[in-house]
Amino acid sequence: MKAKVLFICMVICAMMIGLASCETIDNEHSPLVGHWTIEGNTTRTIEFDHENATVTTYDNKGEVYGYTIFEYIINRKKVYFGFYTPDLQWYVHECDYRFDGDNYVIITGLNPILYYGSATDSSYNPNAEVTLKRK
Repeated sequence: MKAKVLFICMVICAMMIGLASCETIDNEHSPLVGHWTIEGNTTRTIEFDHENATVTTYDNKGEVYGYTIFEYIINRKKVYFGFYTPDLQWYVHECDYRFDGDNYVIITGLNPILYYGSATDSSYNPNAEVTLKRK
């Protein structure tokens, strides 16, 4: 009985100091939902809906060149992108994000998602902060 009470106290204490959370993952109310442009990059945009993030790539003339769709889950200040690698292994890519006002979000580590499968630009920093502006 004492062990059970001790365990419950430890769980409650961990939840209160933020080590564990009862917060559910809820894309339905995600603050990322919407269409975003990428500062300093006119060849890509990203759009988040309630289930997927769609990266749209444009050619030099501004015409749509391609779409890449990733499932994503938002939890606290992290966003997790899921996709299959070329050898059909499920991979999850984790990024941190923070808002800068109402119309800007800064996501750390988004470049591997933006340039996934692209051979056109391999000079990006995979851990760089990417600033998105609400369209």
